[in-house]
Amino acid sequence: MWSIRHLQQATERSDNKTTLILSQLKLFRHFYIMVVVYIYITRIALQFMEVVLPFQYTWLRGFMDEITTICFFLITGWKFRPYVANPYYKIVDEDEEELEMEHVMVEHDTLRNRNFAESESDEE
Repeated sequence: MWSIRHLQQATERSDNKTTLILSQLKLFRHFYIMVVVYIYITRIALQFMEVVLPFQYTWLRGFMDEITTICFFLITGWKFRPYVANPYYKIVDEDEEELEMEHVMVEHDTLRNRNFAESESDEE
């Protein structure tokens, strides 16, 4: 939790990479909370419900278990749905600038070799 606060402060004065990491951490935090709540509901609350309810309503435990599971999977699917701004689809490539420089250098060498070859043919 404290790392998210530090990243929020860093995003105010930093680049897109920090913002991307922050959004991924927030998404993970939401998922972690959902998993903990799901486990507590299905393991503790439903056991308590089974003990407290009279025999004729014991079917409610199974029903609530299924409803809780369906809700958990629907919310998880909603949070990780494929959409354009999904932070897990973005590829952070630190070497992008290096690749651009290599491309420029290759083009520069090609032009220099071409000019050198033209100048040699002009001298002959």
